Amino acid sequence: MIGDRRWLGLWARLGVRNEFQRGRSPAEVAELNARFLANNTRYLRHAEITAAARRHFDGVDFVEQEWIATSEGRSAALAPFVRRLPPLARAYSGLRERALLLR
Repeated sequence: MIGDRRWLGLWARLGVRNEFQRGRSPAEVAELNARFLANNTRYLRHAEITAAARRHFDGVDFVEQEWIATSEGRSAALAPFVRRLPPLARAYSGLRERALLLR
């Protein structure tokens, strides 16, 4: 989803820019962002994170629901929704940040 050009184009059309992209067209900004994501980022899947963590820890759990429930700020606003619909925590994990409990 993050690398999807339609998604990048939407944000560019909404005017989301960094300091190096000001004055550029939405198409240019979407292309720059697509290139940056392809060449300079790597988002690990849950399975990859779990495999890496298990080399050092016996227990590996993703605890986004608990993280959201006890957080402050913007994430805290999601707590009532995540309590009623726990799969939202998994979506949050894929889109925003991950929280792990390692034992």
